[in-house]
Parts: sequence; C-alpha cells; structure tokens
Amino acid sequence: MYTTIAFNFDSNQETSPIMSIFDGSWNSLIAYNIIITFFLLLFLILFSDNKFKIVEKKFISDFNSFKNYLSYLFFQKRVTFLQAITSNNFDVKLFLSLLAITLPIAMTVLGFIVSFHNLFLIYFNASLINYIPKHMVIHFVVLCLLIILLTTQWIFLKYRYKNILK
Repeated sequence: MYTTIAFNFDSNQETSPIMSIFDGSWNSLIAYNIIITFFLLLFLILFSDNKFKIVEKKFISDFNSFKNYLSYLFFQKRVTFLQAITSNNFDVKLFLSLLAITLPIAMTVLGFIVSFHNLFLIYFNASLINYIPKHMVIHFVVLCLLIILLTTQWIFLKYRYKNILK
C-alpha cells in the first residue's frame, strides 16, 4: 500500500484486483484483506491435516514410490496418470485440506515477492505501471500465485512422503 500512496495516491492505477476491478477505496481494500485473512484461517482450522493422517495410516504399506503415495492419497487406489485425469473418485476433502495448509504459505511467499518488488520500485524510483497494462500485471500476479501454490503443495507432499518412510 505504501508504494501506491507514494506514487499514486488517488489509486487510479492500482493493480490490486479489489481496487481496479471492484472500484474499491482504501477502506474496502483493508476490509477485504481482513475478510480474506479470516476465511483463510477458518479454512485452515476446518481442514486440518487429520485427513492426511487417516489415509496415510490406512495405505502405509502401499507407499513404495511418491507416485503411489499420491495415487493412494487422492484416489484410495493405484491409478495411472490417464485414470487420474478422467477419474471422478478424486478425494476433494483431502485436496481442500492440502489447499488449506499450503495456500497461506503460498500467499505469504507471494506477499514477500510483491514487497521486494515494491522496495525495488522505491529504491530505483521507477514506475513500471506506465509501460505495462494493468490487466497484464493482475494476470501475472495470479500466475505467480498458482506456480507458488503448486510448488508449495509439491514440497509439502514430498516432505510428508519422506517422513512416512522413516
């Protein structure tokens, strides 16, 4: 928020989706951040890693590779990649548990990246928003979040798999 105030106080070039798409003000931006944080915490509380522990105890003897671990974790049986794509037996509750655990981590990492970017803009007194369309910045931030989220999920599942083998 500091860089927006420093470079553009009237928020007409703000790239935050809340400010640019929903035509929000500073008060709405703060309110949305509080609401999003509340729902992330609620999501984390409701979908803890207990579901992981139940499935891991049930199929622990079948986890001879990371691929089998993912297969048994999300489908409760060994499936191929093609079967995984076309199957409708995907464990949505387990995926929501994974999302609840990894989404706050990914949002925090993305927050650090955005903060370092803003510090870079302040230090070099630069403004890239004049050269890049606003919708491109929003799409880039969402793409970064998805990449960070998938990487975080992959690292988390690898970590759990390695701890099971011990």
